[in-house]
Amino acid sequence: MNSLDNNVRNKVYLELQRVLHTITKANGYTTQPLVCESWLEARDAQESDRIWIMIGSEIFEGANLSNHQTVSLEFIIGAIVKGDGSDVQQMSNALLQDVRNAIGGNRVDIHGNTGAVFVGFDRCETSYSTIEEVEQVDWDQPVAFTYIAGGGSEW
Repeated sequence: MNSLDNNVRNKVYLELQRVLHTITKANGYTTQPLVCESWLEARDAQESDRIWIMIGSEIFEGANLSNHQTVSLEFIIGAIVKGDGSDVQQMSNALLQDVRNAIGGNRVDIHGNTGAVFVGFDRCETSYSTIEEVEQVDWDQPVAFTYIAGGGSEW
């Protein structure tokens, strides 16, 4: 029986959602972003710091004799940070560091709850804009995982 509950990609997505929700000032972080379900929700929100998760690439490497494959899985943490004046870059840097600390600091729990191993972060793309005197920084931080798939319900 194929169930989304057993799907490693879905498990990692949900685990990343859980981890991002722990980024609060009460938990010792510098920022407290709104964790959104999508870019559209983030775009329309009023909070200064907004983040969301997008599913990136998924690469299946060759099967071995036991019919297992190594799967490389990428998620992208997107952010919109708005502010007045030069502080928006510092706000963006603080949020990016909080996201990296939260994911890196929870890598053991992520592995235990999903079976996927945190590989690391990839190149973070950043853009800046000013709309009606409000500065905005957008960034996309790829996060990589890997796991061994044996077929069946864990795909």
